Amino acid sequence: MEARPLENQVLGESFYVKEHTKPIFKKQGILAVQNLYFMHCFMETFKILKFRLPSSLLAHYSFSNRKYLTYTSK
Repeated sequence: MEARPLENQVLGESFYVKEHTKPIFKKQGILAVQNLYFMHCFMETFKILKFRLPSSLLAHYSFSNRKYLTYTSK
């Protein structure tokens, strides 16, 4: 196969493909948006379990009688 001269190349939208960002994010230690959401939800749950704060959220839950450190909804 011969290469076309640069002046004769026409590159349309189909030529450009979105690059997968996962390897770049992993290398740089960056979390994707979905992972950031999961991390923040986990951290808030951890604060409720460990520090029993914020009390406004804690008031909606009670400890389970069956499992240690398990909250149940009221």
